[in-house]
Amino acid sequence: MRIEKIFIKNFRSFDNDGVELTLPNIKKPFSIVGHNNSGKSNLINAILYGLYHKSTSYNTFDKNDFHNLDTDKNIEIDISISPPILCPTMYNQFRNIEKFNLSVSMTDGEIESQHYCRDGDNNQIFTPMALKRGKELKFTEEQIDILNQHLKQGAQTAYKWKDKVPLYFIEPILIHNHLKANRNSLLGKVLLEIRKEFESKDTKIENKEGVLSHHVGQPNVDVFEKMLNYIEKQVIPTPKLEALTNQIKDTIKEELEIDDENFDLEFGFPSIDSFYNNLEFFIKESEDKPKLPITRYGNGFIFLFVISLIKAIIESKKGGNIFIIEEPETFLHENYQDYFYKLLEKLADNNQVIYTTHSKKFVNLFEPQSIIKLKTPNITKTEIIHHPNAKIYIPETLEEYKVKNIDDFALYMKTLEPNLGNIIFAKKVMIVEGPHDVLGYRTVFSSEINLEYNNISIVAAWGKDTLKSIIQLCKLFEISYFVVHDFDIINDCDITIPKEDSKSVYSSLDTVEKAQYTKNYNIAKEAGIDNIHHNKPNLEGVLNITNKGSVSVYENLSGKTITEVYNEFPAFLTDRIIKFMKK
Repeated sequence: MRIEKIFIKNFRSFDNDGVELTLPNIKKPFSIVGHNNSGKSNLINAILYGLYHKSTSYNTFDKNDFHNLDTDKNIEIDISISPPILCPTMYNQFRNIEKFNLSVSMTDGEIESQHYCRDGDNNQIFTPMALKRGKELKFTEEQIDILNQHLKQGAQTAYKWKDKVPLYFIEPILIHNHLKANRNSLLGKVLLEIRKEFESKDTKIENKEGVLSHHVGQPNVDVFEKMLNYIEKQVIPTPKLEALTNQIKDTIKEELEIDDENFDLEFGFPSIDSFYNNLEFFIKESEDKPKLPITRYGNGFIFLFVISLIKAIIESKKGGNIFIIEEPETFLHENYQDYFYKLLEKLADNNQVIYTTHSKKFVNLFEPQSIIKLKTPNITKTEIIHHPNAKIYIPETLEEYKVKNIDDFALYMKTLEPNLGNIIFAKKVMIVEGPHDVLGYRTVFSSEINLEYNNISIVAAWGKDTLKSIIQLCKLFEISYFVVHDFDIINDCDITIPKEDSKSVYSSLDTVEKAQYTKNYNIAKEAGIDNIHHNKPNLEGVLNITNKGSVSVYENLSGKTITEVYNEFPAFLTDRIIKFMKK
C-alpha cells in the first residue's frame, strides 16, 4: 500500500487555498526538505492525523492549529491511498475506501474533529454496524438525531479501518517505542511471522538440552499456557496475596449482591497477546553480569538496532508498507548515513518510504520526482515545490564513457562531487566547471562572505556535459544560480548566436572549437545569458597562470580581498559575479 495523494487546507502553515501533493509510484524514497520552520513537521503530522495513525480526540487540536488562527474555515486533510481497502456493507455489497478525510471545525469556542472514509467518487462510507443497529432497533427522535450525527461523522469507520493501513512512523525522540513487540512497532512487524509460528499447533517442542521429556512433541503454545497457569496458580500466590484477593472478591460480591458461586477473582498474567507485546531484547556481556534491556543504551545504539530491523524487513521481501521517518540522519555518524540511505533505497523497492531531512546524504538530486521541497515565502505560509513527472537531462556520454541510465549518472556525479547534494538546501548556487574553479572562487569569497551562514553553495559540474543537468535542477526547485565555465575558444565570439545563423563564426572554427561552440551555446541557452560568465579562454588564462594546477590558483588568490582580486583579475571576477554572491 502507498499514499497516492495528500491535500491539506487551513492546517498550521498550510493556508485556506490548500495544497495538493501527488506522490508518483516510483521505487525511490521521498525526501522532504526545506529550511527550519518551512512546514516539514506540519506535513508529516497532517499525514499521521489524516490516516488516524495519530488518534484525534476533543483536545487534540486548538486554535493555534488553524492557519493564521482563522477558525471560520475548517481544517481539511485528505489522504488518498492505493490500493483501496475493501469495505463490506450490511447489504452484502462491497465498497472501496480510497480516501481518509479529517475535518476539524470550531464553533463557539468548541473544537470538533470528524473522520470520514470515502470512495473514489468522494462519497462517504458509513459504518455498517451503525446502519444495522439503526435499522433493527426503534429510537426516539432525539436518539435518531444523535445516531444520524454519528453516521455523518463516520468516526467508527476511520477508527475501524485505520489498522488496514500498514504505516510505521519513526521519530528519533521516541525511537525506543519500536523496540517493543506490539503490532504498531518495527519489532512487532519483524516478529509477526515468528509469532504466528509460535502460536501454531504445528510448532512443537524439540528434544534438546534442558527440555523436560514429557514436553517433547507438544505444541509450544500449549506448554506455554500450562506454564503460565502453573505460575499463576502455584507460584505467585502467597498467604498475604490470597488473603487480599479474597477480601476484594468478598467486598465486590457483597456490594453488587452477587450470589453466583462461580464468580471468582484471580491475580495473574494478562493475555498471551499482552505478554507477547511486552517482550523485549536484552544484552548480556557475560554470564556473571546481569542482562540489560536495549532501551538502557544510548539513542545511537538503539537507532542501529532499528536499522537492523529495517534490514530484516527488506530481506522478508513482502513489502506493501508505508514508512515515515523524521530526520533519519539523527544519531548517525556521517559515514553511517550513507549506509542507511542505501538501505532505505532498498526498502523503497517494494515499500513506500517518506522522510524529512537536513542532510545531503538522504537526497537524490538526479531523481527530482523524489524530492519534496517546502518553502515559506511569507513566514507563515508553506508552499510545496514538487515535480512528480520531472525528468532532467543526462548526457549520453561523459568524455569516452557511455552513460547507461540515471542511476549510473547519479553515482558518477555523487562520487566526483560529494557536496552536490548541498544544492537542494542552498539559497543560491554558483555552478562551476571543475575543482580548480571551486578552489578559486571559494578562496576569494570566503575572505569576506560566510558562505555557510549565507547558505551559498559552490559546486563543480566536472565538465561542460553535466552543467545542463545541474542548471535544470536549480530551475526545478527555484534555487538562484550563476554559472561559470571556460570558453575554450581562442577567438572571442558571440556564442548566443545559433551556429546556423549567418552572423555566426561557427564555420570558421576548427573541429575542436566547433564542439566547444555547440556546448557553450547549449549551456547559455539553458542558463540564460544573464546567469553565466565565461573565463576566456579558460581559468588559467584569466589568472595569468602558466603552470596549470590547484597550487597556482591558490597562490594567485589567497590573502587578497574581493576588491583586490577584482582589480587584478577583472576577467575572472566580474561585477555580475560579485552582485550575485553579495546581493
